[in-house]
Amino acid sequence: MTDEARQRALGDAAKALIARLRAAPGLIRPQGDTEHAQHCEFARRGRLLAMDLEQALRAADELAYPQAFALLRTALDHRVFDRLLFLGAVYAREIERVSDEAWATWQAGARPKYLKSWERRPGNKVYTVWEVPVVDDAGKVVYTLSIYYTWWKDYDPLAVPPAQFDQIAVGHPSRTEQMKGYHAAQKATWGDWLAWLHLKDNLRVNDLAGEREILQLDVHHRFLSAFVHPFSEGVTDDVYHPVYHGDWPIADHYAEELILLYACTFAIDELRDLERMTLREPRAVFFDWNLVQLETDAAEQLIAHFWAPGREPFAFDRVHEGNQRAFDVYDAQHAAGLPLTRPDIPDPRGLRDEEIRYYADPLRRLVRLHHSSTEGMTGLTWHSPWPRDDPRF
Repeated sequence: MTDEARQRALGDAAKALIARLRAAPGLIRPQGDTEHAQHCEFARRGRLLAMDLEQALRAADELAYPQAFALLRTALDHRVFDRLLFLGAVYAREIERVSDEAWATWQAGARPKYLKSWERRPGNKVYTVWEVPVVDDAGKVVYTLSIYYTWWKDYDPLAVPPAQFDQIAVGHPSRTEQMKGYHAAQKATWGDWLAWLHLKDNLRVNDLAGEREILQLDVHHRFLSAFVHPFSEGVTDDVYHPVYHGDWPIADHYAEELILLYACTFAIDELRDLERMTLREPRAVFFDWNLVQLETDAAEQLIAHFWAPGREPFAFDRVHEGNQRAFDVYDAQHAAGLPLTRPDIPDPRGLRDEEIRYYADPLRRLVRLHHSSTEGMTGLTWHSPWPRDDPRF
C-alpha cells in the first residue's frame, strides 16, 4: 500500500469509528427488561467524544492543525476520564496531617467498611483505597459503581470563588457562608480527584493502566497541551515547518496523519471500554459488537506504527532504541573524560518490548518514520515501509 493510499484508509477508518461513537446511544441496550440510567449516560459520553474527534478532523481539513491538536487534548482528557467512569471500581485518597497517635488509633479500631487498603506514608500521610458499592434494601452489595460517576454529576466548574463575591451577582439565594462552602467543595473535588495527576493515580489503583502506559499518556498529554497555551507559536511553526514561519496555514502530510492517528486511537479505546462496561454488573448489550470489533481491529492494524499508549512498539522504535543505547554509552564516556570506544551494538530484533523506551515528540517521530536511514555511529538501518522525499527537509 502506498503512503497516500494508507493515509486515505486511515481517514476512512477514523470517520467510520467516529460514526460508531455517534451511534453509541442506539448500540448500548438493556439486557433483559431493566434499563439502567448509567448505561444511557455512558453511551452519550461516547457521542460527545465523537463530536470532539469530528471537529478535530474538520479543523484538519481546513489545515488548522494546531487547533485540531487543541481539540484532541480535550479528547485525551475525556478518554482517560471515561475509562475511570466506565470501569473504575475503587479510588485512591491520600489523607494528610495524620499524627502517629491517630494512626495507632485507626489501626486498633475496626477498619471502615468499604476501605480496601491503607498504608502509612512519610509526612504524616495515609494512602487509602476505597470501593463504592451499590447496595440493595437489605444492605447486600449488588454491584460496584465508579466514584467518578458521583464526581461527574456533582462537580461544578463554574462555582464562584469567595474573593469575587462582591463583584459578581450570583442570583438568589446569596448566602455567603453557604456559597463559600460550596466553592471550597468544588475546588477540593478538582484538586483531589479530577486533576490529571489524580486521574493517572486512579488508573493505577484500578489496574486500568500500568506505569508504562501512564508514562505514554503523559507524553501525549504534554504534546497536545502545547497547543492550548499562548506560547504555542513555536510549536505551530514545527507543525507547518519552520521554513514557513508565520506563513500559515499550509498543507502538511504529517500533521494530518498524526491527527488521524489520534482520532482512530481515541475512538478505538472508547468503543472497547464501552463494550467492557457492558460486561460488568449491571450488564447491558453492545448491539452489533462483532461487527464493531472487526472495524476496531482493522483500524488497530492501520495505527500500529503510531505506538499508541498501551500498544507494542513498532519496528522503528527498536532501531531507535539500539541507536540510543550507543549514544548513551558515548555520552557517559565523554562525561567521564574517557576515550570514546565503540560499544556493543544490540540487535533491535532481540530487544524485549519493555526494554524499548518511548518517544518524546509524536510529530517529530512520525516524520522520521517516513525516512529510511542508516546511523553512521551504529550501522543500524531503518527501512521505512512508506518512504517520502520531504522528511529530510
